[in-house]
Amino acid sequence: MNVASDGYGNHDPQNPAFAGGYAVASGSGAAPHTQMPSNPAVPQAAPGRLVAMQLLEYIEGAYIGDEGMDVSIVLKILNSCPGPLDWSVCSDDELPILHMAVMSEEIEPETMVAIVTALLKFGAPTGLKDGDGDTALQAVLSLAEDCERDGEGPSQTLSTQVAAVTTLLQHPSQSLDTEQAKRVCQWLRHYGGKRSEHKATVLSVLSARLGDDQVSRFWISQEMMSYLEKLAYEAKKPVKASKVRSYLEKGASPCTAQTGASALLLCVLNPFSTLDQLIEVFRMMLEKEPEVAGMRDGFKLSALQWAADYRNVGTQHGLKVPNPAALLALMPNVIDLVPVGIDANECCFKAAPDGFCTSVVPPECTLTSLAKPTRFLEGHRVICRVEEPGGGCSWEEGVVTGLWYRERCWPAAHPGAPYEVKLDIGRIVFSLVDNDRIVREESRTAHDVNANAAAAAAASTGTPAAAPKAKSAGRFQTRQREDGKWEMLDTTSGITRPCAPPGSDDDD
Repeated sequence: MNVASDGYGNHDPQNPAFAGGYAVASGSGAAPHTQMPSNPAVPQAAPGRLVAMQLLEYIEGAYIGDEGMDVSIVLKILNSCPGPLDWSVCSDDELPILHMAVMSEEIEPETMVAIVTALLKFGAPTGLKDGDGDTALQAVLSLAEDCERDGEGPSQTLSTQVAAVTTLLQHPSQSLDTEQAKRVCQWLRHYGGKRSEHKATVLSVLSARLGDDQVSRFWISQEMMSYLEKLAYEAKKPVKASKVRSYLEKGASPCTAQTGASALLLCVLNPFSTLDQLIEVFRMMLEKEPEVAGMRDGFKLSALQWAADYRNVGTQHGLKVPNPAALLALMPNVIDLVPVGIDANECCFKAAPDGFCTSVVPPECTLTSLAKPTRFLEGHRVICRVEEPGGGCSWEEGVVTGLWYRERCWPAAHPGAPYEVKLDIGRIVFSLVDNDRIVREESRTAHDVNANAAAAAAASTGTPAAAPKAKSAGRFQTRQREDGKWEMLDTTSGITRPCAPPGSDDDD
């Protein structure tokens, strides 16, 4: 068969792959793109590749030109091949044929179903990936996300995209694991679920593949996310523990995430919530899935790190008075409910300029469970787990300088932080809970604690632990500051003074 001379060629009735033909649906009537590329090497290619290139050219023309496609033309090209098509051919942008078809937006939903069905019937592989590493299903799910990220607003062709997604999901060759199903539900809720028929169609297809119970849990998780997002960013109202409890009891997962933000983090980022409600919400979420405390968002920050930044969060929402409820509620629950092997970035936090110590629990305190007698007194030498620049935590020595630290915006119902500590490196921090996970006796040296922490991390990941740097046994230690300059530390008094770098001519 000479494809170059007679256009699309003729259907071969002797080929069992095409026996029975195919019911042709009418499309939008776009003119076919039949001109073969002027590449002298093309006529020497195998028929399966030649026909695939013709199909690619036709679909790519419609995709790039925002034109419709005619199902009969697609079928004519498919039927012109005497054997299997070479589906590995891609556009210059590394998009395979199936990807361009499902991402085409200027065609009717019925036409999308007919074209994708035809491509799948003739062997288009659903697992083939484009230059970004996405399958056709992942590519079409990303369309609306890309529009939103580029500031173009939601896509106006969601019905066509729903048609593409459901047609792919119904095909036996389309793999569908738990994570893929979760992403489909996420996409449906955020972009395609505005119309009830879209929601019903997609969820019905998912249920047929995975079962009603599993899909129901995925969807209720998305409904919980919708509830939390609307409260914080539209209604500007507090999270209600009773509402969250209802979602969790129906199977919602606190680990469900949207663009990196988990359900737990959405609660943290709502500065309108009250302390008593968040204490209960965080307890329920961490009891169900403690691993959510270790999840990081797109900024590589944990929920606890965002909670500690409550002043900035409040400013972003226009609050005149910051709300510390997320931090005060989350830290005790992390310490009580999250296993040591899960790193939530629990640590002692930097004291605020308006921080002060009351020495005793305020009489207005109602959260008496947090007001236990302290293990240490003022002047006691301790080591504190603190955050390092650039992420991660380490242990630093210091001395307790005050009891029951608090900040002026903290509610009277909260007892405050058990300790204010001045670290030997000069920083003042507070320990929000009296627990070995963040504050310990100095007799347990920082070197030993860091070694134990490294061993615990290695055990959880299965990788060998790196040997911690040994600290100097002498009283005076030379070290480099965050600004790159060097100083000499008196480990007994905590006093520092500038010095020359080690090994320099000025080093004394």
